[in-house]
Amino acid sequence: MEYYTEDWQRETAERRLKEIMNGNVKWLDLLKRIFPIQIPEICRWTTNTDICEVLNIISQYENTSHMFRPRGGGMDLLGADFAGENGCIELLHGNTTIVKPSSLTFHAVGDDPQWYYFSFETLQLKPSGIYEKLDSNYEELTEISPGEYEDRSVWEFGYGGIEPLPETARLVIRELKGSFVIFGKYSAYNLAGSSDDAYDGRHNRMSEEQFKEYIKRRIIQYKTEE
Repeated sequence: MEYYTEDWQRETAERRLKEIMNGNVKWLDLLKRIFPIQIPEICRWTTNTDICEVLNIISQYENTSHMFRPRGGGMDLLGADFAGENGCIELLHGNTTIVKPSSLTFHAVGDDPQWYYFSFETLQLKPSGIYEKLDSNYEELTEISPGEYEDRSVWEFGYGGIEPLPETARLVIRELKGSFVIFGKYSAYNLAGSSDDAYDGRHNRMSEEQFKEYIKRRIIQYKTEE
């Protein structure tokens, strides 16, 4: 029996194309909520209040904004809030990532909004001291209360199975340094194949200006492949 008929393949491709188009329309709508008069070529925010406000706007639609981590990988952004640590905010994505912001910058590169993106620079966070040695620039911890941490294993096993965790306890990730970028989830950048895998943290190996030039080259490549 032939399960994948030509009609099924065509209908699947049409549904996927519609999904991508709708996703990019939502991304543009979110950008217009931030810039209701005119979308600028560049805009920068440096206070945690402004950064959280913008991140919460671009998180208003589900499955629309995708954030790429400094160390690789990505996550759908669900919102942002102030953290218990001084000068830090929380990035909400099903779990919670704690960072110390430096700046959030919007970049309108080219004339296709699916390539418009945000670069999010963070400052160095001092390790919590829970682990004697860290082999990476992040740590997974059990937060007992805001700013109070224990080993991650406490989240899974408690305090030796004797003392229960308080209701405030949760699993958190502290990203100690690095750059993030945020694109529309259905952007060509996010949906690129393995040859241009955005999930390898390449943006964190470039300066802000170098990454912008890289995106300009990607746009040219994308247009020639259409």
